[in-house]
Amino acid sequence: MIFYDPNFGIRFDETLDNFETIEPARRSPYAIESSLTNVRTAEQLQRLRETNCIAVAPEIESWSDYSNKAGVGKAAAREKMERIVGQFVSLLTFPDLIVR
Repeated sequence: MIFYDPNFGIRFDETLDNFETIEPARRSPYAIESSLTNVRTAEQLQRLRETNCIAVAPEIESWSDYSNKAGVGKAAAREKMERIVGQFVSLLTFPDLIVR
């Protein structure tokens, strides 16, 4: 069985803590869409991989000053764009998880 969550990330750590209690051989493959804040670190991506996540589609909630869901703090305008691009570049270290 495979499942897909189009809004993954609510209680990210708690959810993965639960997935990690399942024996690795019994973990169902899954795919997620999530705001960039939930998939921006190597630790987060490694946990997804280890819990049998097979694809990640990172989202940018807003390119403007509207939202901090991109995980770039109070950055705005060009600075926000550059930080977001930097995060996407860092995701390339996990090419097997990123949906293109």
